[in-house]
Amino acid sequence: TAQDLFSQELLVGGTGAAGDFEITANVLRNLLGMKYRIISGYPGSHEALLAMERSEIQGLADYAWGSVRSQQADWVKNGTIRILLQIGLDKEPDLPGVPSVLELAKTPEQRQALELIFASKTIGRPFAAPQETPADRLTALRAAFMQTAQDPKFLADAQKAGLDVDAMTGEAVEQVLRKAFAAPQAVIDTAAKAMIPRT
Repeated sequence: TAQDLFSQELLVGGTGAAGDFEITANVLRNLLGMKYRIISGYPGSHEALLAMERSEIQGLADYAWGSVRSQQADWVKNGTIRILLQIGLDKEPDLPGVPSVLELAKTPEQRQALELIFASKTIGRPFAAPQETPADRLTALRAAFMQTAQDPKFLADAQKAGLDVDAMTGEAVEQVLRKAFAAPQAVIDTAAKAMIPRT
């Protein structure tokens, strides 16, 4: 369970200090006191997953639920893996029994730092336009994006390719970003310190 990570060491794979696997492990270790030990140097997520299958490592500290759901669904179904914790601002509706990292924060400042660090997990891979884009053009782009994300042919092609589509509106992305940019300096400092790799 997630609570076990406070007393039991978990050996996790990493792809380098700037990669999500290691950033998340460092944040959970440095900020919350979870006992992650990182084995760094895997070239990518594919190799880290293979290492997990070979029992070279015990898991990954950060792996997108969309990827698990679309590419390793059988692992969840047959119990090959156990999801211990959700990373992000919102909980996945299909993982009701899995706690959110935000629930583990011991202070409001810790929670704010976690929200700042993991805001990117909620917005995923956003599209951006220049700040001077006229309002009517921005509205049209946002509407076209959401129409595409709901188009049956597009969704069928995505499903064939094993891709997970879970689009957010531009307005929702903007709201997350505005909150992140408004974070107080003390929270920014706490977040930055939490991400520093520890030997």
